[in-house]
Amino acid sequence: MEEPQTPTLFSKKNRTATLILSLAAFVLCLVMGIQAGSTLHRSTAAQPAAGAMSPSANDEQRTFILALTDGLENPSPELKAIWLVIYRPGTPYVSLVPVYPGAPRLLGEPDYDRHFALDEQRNLDSSFTDLLQKQGIVWNGVILLDQAGLDTLLSDRNPDAAAPSGEDSERIQNLCSQMPALLSSPHWAQTFSSLMPQHLHSDLAFETIVTDWQSLNDPNASLSCDITKP
Repeated sequence: MEEPQTPTLFSKKNRTATLILSLAAFVLCLVMGIQAGSTLHRSTAAQPAAGAMSPSANDEQRTFILALTDGLENPSPELKAIWLVIYRPGTPYVSLVPVYPGAPRLLGEPDYDRHFALDEQRNLDSSFTDLLQKQGIVWNGVILLDQAGLDTLLSDRNPDAAAPSGEDSERIQNLCSQMPALLSSPHWAQTFSSLMPQHLHSDLAFETIVTDWQSLNDPNASLSCDITKP
């Protein structure tokens, strides 16, 4: 007596259902993979440049690099000084920290002047920002200022302060002492704007700088600027 055969219709339905489920699982995995890849790409693209911090919240501390050169209109400007400008919006206090020239470190001061370079957009070249990063320096933005621009800022409040005598670092300290009076002037924004881009350049939007620095004015306290030695 022959054994009963399994119905071919039932087998075909099973195979069809299995095939549909497998195909659905494959499509689902494919879609999830594409979405994950897209999210990873957006996350990677949003990473800040090496050494540069993510944009700060309104009340978080700001740290700017202030680099003084001989002339921003020169094809290859010469570095004269580097300072860190540190403040917190809403707090009427600014601190300037000298970076170069400064006291030699235990392993020697880096050759900032020899490695100083700007890219085609007149921003700090990546080779120079890499050097800053290796020294543990992080920042929110960069302000490039040349000696002619510094003369203008100093003479805006004190015509005698624009004299070329004195070291560049001393003149930056003079700027710090005059900063409260400079920022209290009703036309300080126009003064800064008139220097751009020939004598003053920044990788930040000018409106951002104006809004940020306006927040330093406190009707209940006077603005102060101090030199902080590292």
